[in-house]
Amino acid sequence: SRGLGDVYKRQHLRFWWRACIAARYTTADDLFKAEETIWGSTAVPGLLTVGVDTIDAGLEVSPQAPGQPGYALFPFQENRQKNTPMAYGRTGVSFRLRVGLGTVVDDGKRKEAAEAASAAVWAWLSFGGIGARTRRGCGSLFCDDARFRPDPRMAPAAWLRQIAERHVAKGSRSLPIPTLSGARLVAGRKTDAMQSWRRTVELMGEFRQAPVGRAHGRIPGRSH
Repeated sequence: SRGLGDVYKRQHLRFWWRACIAARYTTADDLFKAEETIWGSTAVPGLLTVGVDTIDAGLEVSPQAPGQPGYALFPFQENRQKNTPMAYGRTGVSFRLRVGLGTVVDDGKRKEAAEAASAAVWAWLSFGGIGARTRRGCGSLFCDDARFRPDPRMAPAAWLRQIAERHVAKGSRSLPIPTLSGARLVAGRKTDAMQSWRRTVELMGEFRQAPVGRAHGRIPGRSH
C-alpha cells in the first residue's frame, strides 16, 4: 500500500530520529538541515525512501472487549449525547516497512543514512506506536528482525541501554523538542504485555482521577 500510509510512517520515523539526534545540534536551523538531507523536504529529496506493504489487516477489536484498559480507550466508546458511534481498533496488524536509499551517494552519506534509519526504526519500535492514543499504549509495535528485538541473553533494560548508547546522541539538549538524551529508563519485573499495559493505565487513571486529581471537586474535563 503506497501513499498516505507511507507518509504517515515517514513522519513517525522523522520524529524518533529527532528524538535520538537532536541533542547534537544547538540551533533549529542546523537540525533542520541535517533532517532535510536525510529525510527530505518540499524543496530537497532526502537520502532515504520509505515504503509500506500491508501483510495482514488484522481483526477488529472493541474498546469494551474484556481485558481492555478502559481508561486508555474511552475516546473510542459510543457517545450518544454527541451522536458518536463506537470506534473499533484493530489487533494483529502486520506490515513490511521498506527503508532504502533514494539516490546513489558516496560511502560517507550511505553510512550516515543507514545509521539514521536504524536509530529511527529502533526508537519507534521501542517507545512509539502507530494510530490513535499511542501515548496511552495503543498501536504498540513489534519487529521480528533480530536487530530490533531484545537480545534473549540480556535483561531488556540492559539491552535498551546498550542500544541507546549507539543511537542516542549526547549534547546540550538546548532545543525545545522531545529528545531521548538524558532520559531515565525505568524498568519493572517482566510480565505479560497486556498485564503491564493495564496496570500502567490504571496507575495513570488513579493519579489523574482519584484523590489527587479530583481533590478539590470533580470538575468535568479538568484534573488537578
